[in-house]
Amino acid sequence: MVAPDTSCLMRNGLDDTGAVPYRGHACYSPDIVPRGHIDDPQKSLIDTWNRDVSEPVELGSRMNRVYVRARNIGSATRSGYRVWLFRTGNTSLWLQPNEWRKNPLFTAAGASSVSLPPLGPGAIGVGADHFFLNAEDSDLFCLVGIVGQGPSPWIPDSFPDFADYVQWIRGSPSVGLRNVVVARDYPERTVERADRFDNPYETSRTLVLRIRITGALPPGSTFGVQCSRQGLDETWPASDGAEHTVTVVWPPRSAGDVITWATLGSGVRTWPPGASLETIPGVAVSADHPAAALATSLGLGRAELDDLRDEGVIVALGGCKTVLTSSGDDGYQS
Repeated sequence: MVAPDTSCLMRNGLDDTGAVPYRGHACYSPDIVPRGHIDDPQKSLIDTWNRDVSEPVELGSRMNRVYVRARNIGSATRSGYRVWLFRTGNTSLWLQPNEWRKNPLFTAAGASSVSLPPLGPGAIGVGADHFFLNAEDSDLFCLVGIVGQGPSPWIPDSFPDFADYVQWIRGSPSVGLRNVVVARDYPERTVERADRFDNPYETSRTLVLRIRITGALPPGSTFGVQCSRQGLDETWPASDGAEHTVTVVWPPRSAGDVITWATLGSGVRTWPPGASLETIPGVAVSADHPAAALATSLGLGRAELDDLRDEGVIVALGGCKTVLTSSGDDGYQS
């Protein structure tokens, strides 16, 4: 295993230049590209460097293609670089690289990495092959991409705290995070998605959840979030706004499913084009941790943030997004 390398950039957002720490929403790397067949990826993905051209993956398919790209941000030509992709999932798995490194994506030939061409200073390179993402046999849709040299990438053994994980993702130019957007046919007027959250620590932690719904939903539509284990049960009319934030105190050494849901207005059974449901989680971290520089409100007001001051500040962890389609709809393309 080689030491971490910072000369090649796998962005965490279109505004990511490689300066650390990255302060944007590190959740949808434009350089981890789930997409259908591309005739000439070497040209297409270089020409579209300034765009996120990913598409939602189909939950019923085992053959979702994932392309990768990276840029040399060093001052010398780089050769022999490769890209690896790994599937992570719930919050406890994020903290255990020794576990999620067992979940690599593979190419059709069975390779666990793809090579990049020699890259001059500032040059963009596209992986020589694409990976396949099986969206049928696994519900892990968070991908970590790593650029490096050698037979395997440099990955920390573990992260003592959520803050350390956030700092690694945002402080490592060669690491990109992509929470894959999934597309699913919902013939019913109510949809639900379960996201698992764990608190592996010996003390309680505050979890902040930003719930977002998009699309021209018909009158009477509602959405909300539930977690029976923590006594969380919130419902909002879509007409009152597309984003709401809740907080919940997660007991030590416990896990549970957070259910995010949406229901169309009475008499409507077809989801409008562009409809989606997203959960953005955040946690409180100590104000003296380096990751505290990445503090965000996630929609909380000043009084609510003041109530959390003893725990520190809120940093975002990622996001989980589902595109909602109905039978007969062509679906949404990002």
